[in-house]
Amino acid sequence: MAQLALAELGRCAEAAEWQRRMIAVAGQQHRTDLLERLNTDLKLYEQQQPCRPAAEVGNENRNQQNASLIFRLPKKMN
Repeated sequence: MAQLALAELGRCAEAAEWQRRMIAVAGQQHRTDLLERLNTDLKLYEQQQPCRPAAEVGNENRNQQNASLIFRLPKKMN
């Protein structure tokens, strides 16, 4: 979730780096269910835009939740 806060503070380059780390770990863990959303959020960070969790934008479908919120990095990546 560090990437969410960084992007909100305008530190999108750092947010993108955290997101790339999460994408790498998700790939290593074969979490293909998360990769699409993680990559979508990465594109936002690369465009200097924060992403918002689904609940904040009015999407109540839990299956559409921001993968960044449900995916946790292993402690060694923090």
